[in-house]
Amino acid sequence: MEILKKFGRFIAREFLWLLLTLVLAIPLALLFLWLLGFTTERADMLEREKDYIFRLYFIGYALSIAGIYLIRLIAGAIRVVAGSNSHP
Repeated sequence: MEILKKFGRFIAREFLWLLLTLVLAIPLALLFLWLLGFTTERADMLEREKDYIFRLYFIGYALSIAGIYLIRLIAGAIRVVAGSNSHP
């Protein structure tokens, strides 16, 4: 029964991290577009240009999600290594 409680806490924590990551990736993707210079407002954009910018935004969003999880994994690995008392 204790294992189920720990597993439930683990799933809940991962779900909250997923939600936080999805929300944080939105402004990071906009920052990605800003760095590429695609945030200027133009009313006369062609449909092809709008599609291109949307694809770039989606790429930035996916890279932001991957980056957040990569940083989280690295921080967890450092925490595990720093917590161990054995020396190489």
